[in-house]
Amino acid sequence: MLNFRSARCNLSPPKKAFSKTWGYETLLTLVRQGLSTGVKKMPEIGEKRDASSLGDTTITDVAEQKKPRTSAETRLLNQTEAVAAPDGCKTLKTSETDNLKSSSSNADFEQKWKLKKFAMCLMYCGKGYLGMQRNPGAKTIEEDLLRACLNAGLITEDSYNNPQNMMFQRAARTDKGVSAARQVVSLKLPTTKGSPEEMTGAINARLVDQIRVVGLKRVTKNFNSKNNADARTYSYVMPTFAFAPPDVIANEKYRLTSDRVEKANSYLKLYLGSHNFHNFTAGKLSNDPSAMRYIKEIECSQPFLVDNFEYVQIRVKGQSFMLHQIRKMIGLVIAIMRGNTEDSIIKRAWGPEKLDIPKAPALGLMLEQVHYDRYNSNYGGDGMHEELTWTERQPDIHTFKHSYIYPNIWSTEKNDDSMGSWMAYLPLHSYDVREHEVKALCMHQIQEEDFEAGDPDDDSIIINKCQEPRPPR
Repeated sequence: MLNFRSARCNLSPPKKAFSKTWGYETLLTLVRQGLSTGVKKMPEIGEKRDASSLGDTTITDVAEQKKPRTSAETRLLNQTEAVAAPDGCKTLKTSETDNLKSSSSNADFEQKWKLKKFAMCLMYCGKGYLGMQRNPGAKTIEEDLLRACLNAGLITEDSYNNPQNMMFQRAARTDKGVSAARQVVSLKLPTTKGSPEEMTGAINARLVDQIRVVGLKRVTKNFNSKNNADARTYSYVMPTFAFAPPDVIANEKYRLTSDRVEKANSYLKLYLGSHNFHNFTAGKLSNDPSAMRYIKEIECSQPFLVDNFEYVQIRVKGQSFMLHQIRKMIGLVIAIMRGNTEDSIIKRAWGPEKLDIPKAPALGLMLEQVHYDRYNSNYGGDGMHEELTWTERQPDIHTFKHSYIYPNIWSTEKNDDSMGSWMAYLPLHSYDVREHEVKALCMHQIQEEDFEAGDPDDDSIIINKCQEPRPPR
């Protein structure tokens, strides 16, 4: 070991204590200089010299001088252990070495399993689930999907606990009770565990019947299921009595006329184009740029009968949608059709005021498709990648919708009167600035079944305000 008093190190300590004037980095630099000087003064291998001539510097063993080069990780650990930093000096954090170990482990894992980026298409019935996005302690679609991938041996325990390590990304976040026919996620999966068809079968074998993986397709390494999406299409199925005139009893016996369909479409068309939808989501103000959304298509279908119940389907296509946006868009049109408010409120909603807009039930909402037009145009025919449409699986998707998603809508609507119960509270909404909510509305919002766990929104703000003494009018 070197002694700072050795003449061969050419170091003269300062008069003041180093803990006050010297930093840890300065000390480390001086030690390195001393090591360099000491090594140069060492005798050559085989040279016989008196150890006393080296002063206080001891000769290290030849085998120690011939140590192999260490990795960056080992050098970092050696530096932290060799020199103890004084109090108050900046020290190297353990997380830095942990990151080196983690990145090295991930690199070895990727090389061993030959991980590649895939796009996974899946369909699910949202009944009994608290949405798509993973939420600790909650039953979600992602939780079941990741667990199935882990049990199939396609991802590691680390990737299951930290999905970002395999670049996991969903195309759309669906709310509690919302279903999907073509949801898309992107993630890295091994190419040594079987073909995409075999991996699809292995995952489905470990999923419940109401969640199915449609297929897996190789994509480019920078593909992101959310960022690469050009648009999303949703559908909303509901009983036609939601569009009944104000003076008509709204129940399953009502039959919608073509004139009423045209009138509903005239209101829906007001949503087309770019607008500030801050009133149709939670937690956004009018000056938030992210509240600007572009609606490409929206239309209500002609009515159709199922078990003596008449339904219509509204399809809407947009670049992207915010939390609750579609349900509030449809809820407001229902309120207008039922005479609870004027159609002028739609244009007023684009303004800065925060209005009370009802949110339609989640039951009939379904993600129909995620569109990747630009990606398909650029890479769909390059010979290495396929178009992300899954049209070849359309029969399976159709069968799943009519076996799980639609039957859940028909039975729940018939047995629980989901839409009818929700419509009973439409007159209690103010359709004005939210400061003037009535207490009955607050009680209804507390009892709403579609309240997302851990998802505070404007409705919860109303509830809190209504629990306080109301100011005099």
